[in-house]
Amino acid sequence: MFLHNCGNTGQCTQAKLYTGAHGYHFGNAMNMVDALETCPPDVLVMGNLDPVGVFKMSTPEQVKQTTKNLLERTAGYGNFVLSSGCDLPPRVSLENVDAFFEALAEFNENR
Repeated sequence: MFLHNCGNTGQCTQAKLYTGAHGYHFGNAMNMVDALETCPPDVLVMGNLDPVGVFKMSTPEQVKQTTKNLLERTAGYGNFVLSSGCDLPPRVSLENVDAFFEALAEFNENR
């Protein structure tokens, strides 16, 4: 079981953990490093690029840089899984989605 909460900014992380889920998905309102430091290392912690501000409204270059920044901040956590903070809105450009995956591939190549 995985649990997602878009509005969590830390106020309900402990309640989420109480559920005993195998993974927790955080919306873009949450600081991912805070989430990773709060969650046990044996559960997946997923998130959390802003689906509108990053994927919908940014340029491919901005998406790539924002993705790399998140990956760099979370690199020390083996239980982190990169994703958007929630569902992507309609008409997100394929170039932005490609930039997200390019950033991930480049990050993994350099590790």
